[in-house]
Amino acid sequence: MKNIIDSLKIAFVFVGTVVGAGLASGQEIVQFFTKYGAWSIAGILLCGMLYIIIGVMTMEIAYKFNSVTYRDLIYLCCGKTLGSVIDFLTTFFIFGGTCIILAGSGSIFLEHLGLPHIAGVLAMAIFTAVIVFYSTDGLIFINSIIVPCMIVIITVIAVLSIINRSVSYSIVYDVIHAPIMKNNWLVSTILYTSFNLLFATGVLAPITKDIKKSPKVFSGVIMGAFLLMVLTFTINIVLILNIPHIFNFSIPMLYTAKKFGVVVSTALSVVIWFEMFSTEVANVYSIAKKMNYNFNINYKLSVVLILAAAFPFTKLGFENLIKLLYPAFGFVSTFYIICLIRLYFKNFYNKK
Repeated sequence: MKNIIDSLKIAFVFVGTVVGAGLASGQEIVQFFTKYGAWSIAGILLCGMLYIIIGVMTMEIAYKFNSVTYRDLIYLCCGKTLGSVIDFLTTFFIFGGTCIILAGSGSIFLEHLGLPHIAGVLAMAIFTAVIVFYSTDGLIFINSIIVPCMIVIITVIAVLSIINRSVSYSIVYDVIHAPIMKNNWLVSTILYTSFNLLFATGVLAPITKDIKKSPKVFSGVIMGAFLLMVLTFTINIVLILNIPHIFNFSIPMLYTAKKFGVVVSTALSVVIWFEMFSTEVANVYSIAKKMNYNFNINYKLSVVLILAAAFPFTKLGFENLIKLLYPAFGFVSTFYIICLIRLYFKNFYNKK
């Protein structure tokens, strides 16, 4: 029983790292999947399989070579020269993700709570610092609470959305005949999967230092990958049922939730904020661990410096940051994933 609970904790950390400002709000799903209509389902299934395969490969390599930061893994997979470039870009993009989530918090406070944008930014920064100070224990604790709550509320909205349809076949019709933009669903899927996996590496690598290698670690990664696929699929169906209106909102899932009353929309607002929070914790944790292990900068000081540096960029806006940063990071991440797969087969497959 204890092994199952431990596996679930690791699964929730994996999910909480990936499900942040973009996915929980629906904005990432719209950008990378929903706009491709029925093809989005194929993309999500492929994404789930890649999460499982690459997630397990990442943990195997991290344990074998004692890689405790994403920088260690990048250098190992890509070599020192090229690795230094990818490491810099990865740090830049993870930092960009930190800015995106701070901006997203401000958007929720402003658009849905009627509070100043700055209040949302400050609340996110302060709570993040408090949890990240507790390092890996804080990361596991916060995700063990937030992720189950998110699963429940997303499921409720999905069920209500389906019940809201007059006849069941209309849902299938809506999915099949959803408007499709320029159909680059395969490229979009690979980019999306790659940048999420590199983001997750920032958390999965340090975990190998604090948790001994065992089957529960790998089962946790597999469970997390499966949960991510199911969540992404569920959110995507809800969004497809609300085309074209969702394209007009920076947080489209909140638009869908408002149809079902104040209680549901408020619950989703809270869940989205805390999911942003869990990913913000993961992002800041990743960079702070790197600064501590690789550059010997005090861990808590690193946390404060990261959040302070991110603050000015929150004025760029939530949706614009996602559109600019995530696709670009996807291209960098895809190259890293190719190098990681090559290293895995070189060190594990050939010996079997």
